[in-house]
Amino acid sequence: MKEGFNFLADLEDVLNHSLGFPQGTEALKSLCEKHHGAEVYIPSATEAFVAYRNKRIREKFNGSNYAALAAEEDLSERNIRRIINGKD
Repeated sequence: MKEGFNFLADLEDVLNHSLGFPQGTEALKSLCEKHHGAEVYIPSATEAFVAYRNKRIREKFNGSNYAALAAEEDLSERNIRRIINGKD
């Protein structure tokens, strides 16, 4: 149980730093009330960034701008196509 407490304390610190006190503490309280007792998966920073990047690419796609997105994101057109088609 101590590990879970440490995690919550660390999360509260992060939320307080990014949202400010007491908003960070209130955000943590809201999370606990909404998801109490549930197991929560926390992705790695890389995994979270890639998911965010891919979402952003899909939002910017206009039907034909593969090359522009590839240049903007420093990816190949093939990777952009995979992201657009939901295969990445």
